Order: sequence, then structure tokens, then C-alpha cells
Amino acid sequence: MDIRKPLLMAIICFAIFQNSDNTYAAPTKECFKTDYDYQIFLTYGNGTPEKFGIEGHSTFSTWYGPHEFEKMKKAGEHGPAQRKDITITVNGSVVNNMITLDASESKTPSGKIEYAWGNPADPVSTDSHISSEGNNKPTKVSVPIMVKDPVCETSKSTNATYTVK
Repeated sequence: MDIRKPLLMAIICFAIFQNSDNTYAAPTKECFKTDYDYQIFLTYGNGTPEKFGIEGHSTFSTWYGPHEFEKMKKAGEHGPAQRKDITITVNGSVVNNMITLDASESKTPSGKIEYAWGNPADPVSTDSHISSEGNNKPTKVSVPIMVKDPVCETSKSTNATYTVK
């Protein structure tokens, strides 16, 4: 009996299962500002609907029909689908000379959240908080943070700043 085929299938299933927790098919309706934005996304993806001028009216209206052409024209005037915003909230504290910045109160449209402190390509930390030992002197701490919504495929960055007095 040749076991290569069942073994290959088992490996593929295992790989899919291992990655399934962090894999999202596509942004969901909750990611968009309006139902219309979600419909534009379903039709055009992340692209921008084409704007149609008067010159294209007769040709496209003939191809698609007047009703479909008006829908396409409206989508072109609207532009790309607008997604809901991410809210970054960072609180700072000092306990026993340890400075902590905490972004756990940040919000994403889907509720799924990922953090990257420092350079997003090579983050210092991916936890909701980051800590560093202070120097017992007044200090202003500023650390870049990126908050990502993996379901909605959006992210937002800012500099988290905290002043130690």
C-alpha cells in the first residue's frame, strides 16, 4: 500500500488546522462604515470603482442596461469602500520605577486586535503593553505603536507618549 497520498493529505490538513486561528477569509460587514460601503467592497474589492462621465454613458448604458449603469456610476461617485476606524487608547503608569504603556483599551471594528510596539516590521513587543525601567528623573517616553485589525485588514499607528514627573 502506497502511503504517500494519505500522508500528504494529513500534512495539508494539519497545516490548515494550525493556521486557521490566524487566518481570515475577507473583511466582514462589521468592518465597513455603512451597508453600502460593504456592497461596494463585495463588488470592487479594495479597488476604486471607475468614475463614468457623460461620454461613457451611452456605451456603458447599452452594455449593462440603464439601471446597472446608474449603480456603477453611483459607486464611482462614492469612491472606494470606507472602513470603520480603529481607536488607539494608551495609558501610562509608573510603579517601582517601571514605566508601562498599556494599549489594551484600544478598539477595532471586529474586536480582533494585534499590537506592534516600535517598528511594525520588527516590533519590540506584540503584547498590549510595553514596559521599561525608568531613571528616577522627569522623563518623556514616546514609543511608536501600530494597532491592527486582522479581520478588517486595517491598521492605525501613532506615537504613544507618557511624561514621568
